[in-house]
Amino acid sequence: MALTALLATHAHAETDPAGAQVLFDEGQKLVASGDYPSACPKFAASHRLEPAIGTLINLADCYEHVGKLASAWARYLDAATMAERAGQPARAKKAREHAKALEPRLSRLIIVVEGVGYAEVRRDEFVIEPAGYGLAVPVDPGRHVVRATGPGVAPFEAAVDVEGEGNVVRVVVKPSTAVAPVDLPHTGRSQRLVAVVVGSLGLVSLGVAAGFGLRARSRWGEAQGDCEGTVCGPRGVALAAEANRAAGLADIGLVVGGVAVVAGVVLFFTAPRAAPPASARLYPLVGRDTVGVGLVGAF
Repeated sequence: MALTALLATHAHAETDPAGAQVLFDEGQKLVASGDYPSACPKFAASHRLEPAIGTLINLADCYEHVGKLASAWARYLDAATMAERAGQPARAKKAREHAKALEPRLSRLIIVVEGVGYAEVRRDEFVIEPAGYGLAVPVDPGRHVVRATGPGVAPFEAAVDVEGEGNVVRVVVKPSTAVAPVDLPHTGRSQRLVAVVVGSLGLVSLGVAAGFGLRARSRWGEAQGDCEGTVCGPRGVALAAEANRAAGLADIGLVVGGVAVVAGVVLFFTAPRAAPPASARLYPLVGRDTVGVGLVGAF
């Protein structure tokens, strides 16, 4: 275990300075040409390969130019923290000043969760901690999706568009009166249905076997008219051969049909018939005009 932890730490600490530098240089060239949308991914990739204060500051400036003010604000603060840890107070101060200047322009999203029915609430791909409910969180302009799930309540989903600067958008997540589907225990209905189908096929097979048996008996009787003892003419030989083929098919159908009928009977009478155990659960009902408690269960 110690060796595994050591190797994992070593692998995590590995960087790619050369690759990071190439990406950083390419990002600066794109910025010089005014192509900020293409430059931002270069700076982000460079920082992933080798975290650096200068790269973070360039990334924050790039996000600011493309209108992603919340991302820029967060990157400036990250750069300030890195600079403080590296003993570079001047760069830390400059980064915090940039972040402070952006604050009045930030658009924010407030997620209010009513009731206690939801176990998990997400904003886009981020899980929102309960301590964050009701707080105004800076977000970039664009569409944001709020999802909530929990036992006993229908899933919640709402898409909101955040536009411009300095706006505040509020989303209220509240449990619906609808109840999430509940899987009931298997009651044997499916097994009995299979039993009926198998048994029916077995009966059909027995009927076909009876038809071939009658055909074999008929052809054998006709063959006897063209035979004297064990000597038969050409017609008698052909009829006897046809009778043998029909008898063989009758035997196969009889075996298959008998097995299917027996299997169907066994499946039908061994299917579980007990009703699912009774269960019940209370859940809150909270809505615009509704406050109360609901009961869901199987009885």
